[in-house]
Amino acid sequence: RSTGARGPVCTAWPKGLAEPTQVLCLPRYQLLLSGGRRGVAEREHRTLVDSGRVFASGSEPEAEGLGLLVPVVLRFSRDRDAEFLALTSIVAEARVAAAEAGAEAWDLRGTLQLHVSHTPCLSCIGVMLQFRQAFPSVKMEVSFESCELLAG
Repeated sequence: RSTGARGPVCTAWPKGLAEPTQVLCLPRYQLLLSGGRRGVAEREHRTLVDSGRVFASGSEPEAEGLGLLVPVVLRFSRDRDAEFLALTSIVAEARVAAAEAGAEAWDLRGTLQLHVSHTPCLSCIGVMLQFRQAFPSVKMEVSFESCELLAG
């Protein structure tokens, strides 16, 4: 954190994103996808590494990643929250890699770090727990900040 003309500025984000107006989520991960065909002992392995993509709340979720994680729906669906978008993007990437490998059944292991620009809401914490339950061999770490609270 550094101090700017209008108070503290968060420095965890790439330049141009230092003062986000939307909730942002930056996933960092190194995952190993292992999968195979039923009845075949040999398994295929693929490495999944983050692209550095920052997810902003309000964007459209990736269709390939939907279905495994279920967003909470209260006044509106939380499927456009940044954390949900990041996690469903990882699911989509894994599904595509599994399909390319011809894997009918697959799992993930490795590390995942999510950095969020604001305190995660309960819905997003729920999605994180769903991801953790679906992929128990993925070590997940979550960090967050809330710039407007730091400025006060």
